[in-house]
Amino acid sequence: RVTFFATTTFGKIHGYELSIPSFSTVEIFSASLHSSGINGLDIRENYLLSIGDDGDVVRSVITPSKLTPEMRRTLHFSAGIAVKFLGTALFMSVGSDQRLVVCRLNSMETVFCCYVDVCDPQNLALSCDEDGGRAIVCGKGIQEFRIISD
Repeated sequence: RVTFFATTTFGKIHGYELSIPSFSTVEIFSASLHSSGINGLDIRENYLLSIGDDGDVVRSVITPSKLTPEMRRTLHFSAGIAVKFLGTALFMSVGSDQRLVVCRLNSMETVFCCYVDVCDPQNLALSCDEDGGRAIVCGKGIQEFRIISD
C-alpha cells in the first residue's frame, strides 16, 4: 500500500491509500490547513509541513488515520511558495515576497531570514552533505545558498 496526498486551492489536504495491484484508492483523512490554496508540502517521519497562499506554514502530525494540525505561523507577507525540512530540527521556506526564512521545527521561531535576488520564486530545493548543504531558490533566475553545519 502507498499513501499519497492531494492539496486543494481552498486550503484542504486529503490523504489517500492506494492498493497495489488493484490500484483502488480509499480516502483516509481530510483536513483544512489553510484559508486558501496550498502551494507546497514536505514530509519527514510523522510530520507534515504545508505552506499556502495565506503566507502561513502549518506543522501537522500524521497518524495512520488522520492529520492533526499542531502549530501555525505566518512567515510571509504574501503567498508562501515552498517549504522544506532542513535536517531534523529546522525547516526553510520561500515566498513570493522574496523572503527565505529558516525556523526551528519545535517552536517555529525564526532563526534566519533574508531576501533572495530571484524574481517570482517558484520552488526551493535542498541538497545536504557532510559539510551542510545547499539551498537553491528558482523562479525568474536561480540563487544558491550554502548551508554550513555546526
